[in-house]
Amino acid sequence: MSQKKTDLLYHEFTIDNVNIETLRNFFQTYSKKDITVEIMTHAGLIDDYTKTVTSYLGRDKELALLKQAKEEGLFNENDLISFGDL
Repeated sequence: MSQKKTDLLYHEFTIDNVNIETLRNFFQTYSKKDITVEIMTHAGLIDDYTKTVTSYLGRDKELALLKQAKEEGLFNENDLISFGDL
């Protein structure tokens, strides 16, 4: 079995570009290509401990936007995988 890998690391969905338009542009650009693309995110919930160990507190915004993108169907024509699937 051949080793799978990420073909492209998409790092535009970060800090200043955490918005739904960035995700829409991503899907418009890459959804029809036969490649594996990793979207760099730090999505998650911010608790008191996390606030003490990181300066990046936009994780909850990333999570909300990824959920919005899913609700809008942006992921529908794409296979979502985890690192375990690579």
